[in-house]
Amino acid sequence: IVGRMGGRVSFDDAPGGGTVFWVDLPRWDGTAGGEIDVGAERSVPRVLLCEDDPAVATTMRIRLGRAGFPVDFAHTVETALARSNANHYAAILVDLRLRERDGMDLIVQMRAQPHHRDTPILVVSGDPERGRADVRAPRLNIQEWITKPIDFAHLIEVLREACASMPPARHRILHIDDD
Repeated sequence: IVGRMGGRVSFDDAPGGGTVFWVDLPRWDGTAGGEIDVGAERSVPRVLLCEDDPAVATTMRIRLGRAGFPVDFAHTVETALARSNANHYAAILVDLRLRERDGMDLIVQMRAQPHHRDTPILVVSGDPERGRADVRAPRLNIQEWITKPIDFAHLIEVLREACASMPPARHRILHIDDD
């Protein structure tokens, strides 16, 4: 675990006999981790934010968290696809400019996932017109195109409407009986 975090584990001889084990971890620079909102209640609608700028993602999490929305981050297309494949999100926010790939490509791939075919997707971008001009845009069912800097009151209103229209999750019970 320490090695995967970029640290080292070692030991030295202790004065008078024995061994002293030590762990050396790098200082956290804020660029990794914290991408899953672990403190949120499970019953509250969760939002996936696909944003490559950690400072913007953190600000959005704080603002949306105050409005009652837990926010998970994905800084790359691959991470966004993995998270969206493993979780059901009430809404997905996508910046069009992501690391290595385009946000529109991400939306196309998310719409191909059966459990996110109808999930509300909002584009939050400095240049949403670029996305609207994309030939794929009309068939991707983008709920809203939001320009940066973000009008959080509007964004929260759109998210509340999107989550209110979602049917409540149905619980499933597996009953096994040998009689």
